[in-house]
Amino acid sequence: MKDREMGHELNSHDLELTEAQQAIYELAERILAYKPAKAEITFWGFASAMVPEDVQTRLRNSGFGELLLKDGDSLSIEDPSGYNRDLGLFVGNVDITGVHIRAYGWEENKWRPDPNGSKESPYVKHPGEKDWTRQLEISLYYSNATEKASQNVGVETSSREAGETPSMVRTVRAIAYFETGYEGHSRVSRDDFEEQVILEFVQLANEVFNARIE
Repeated sequence: MKDREMGHELNSHDLELTEAQQAIYELAERILAYKPAKAEITFWGFASAMVPEDVQTRLRNSGFGELLLKDGDSLSIEDPSGYNRDLGLFVGNVDITGVHIRAYGWEENKWRPDPNGSKESPYVKHPGEKDWTRQLEISLYYSNATEKASQNVGVETSSREAGETPSMVRTVRAIAYFETGYEGHSRVSRDDFEEQVILEFVQLANEVFNARIE
């Protein structure tokens, strides 16, 4: 599907979306369609009825499985200063309590490098046109008697990156660390996976969404 078919006009120098980019956009739109119109947030998601242990196994056995934490890995922040306390949460030694699917969506004013000039700023603006960014994220939730954390694996792409293979990210988030500016820890990002690997993730994300709990 071309960008123009989704309400975003393409210029002659814009590339076609890859199959994976199209799949990410379409699933993200299905999820975001549930977000209330007046909700002033950029994401929406659901808990899933899929068995969390099964989802973890499939994530680990996938083409992007090296992003996943291994049994024995800590879900705490590695902080030599001691500012962030250890949570005592280790993958494989605590319960996996749930699996969630979430989609993020942003729009912003469209601009492009001048195809007949410099590829650097200032760029050519396209009044009335928007670029979009979409992200899908599968989260596994872990807990013991006192602490909770999630391992999150996601994929992100945008119309500005049309024709490029999307990047994948793993992060960990813990309630104990939540404060202003905290966006998670243990972040690992990869942008060199093959297109088929990205589609493998979207397929699993689609299954998690189809098993959503409403």
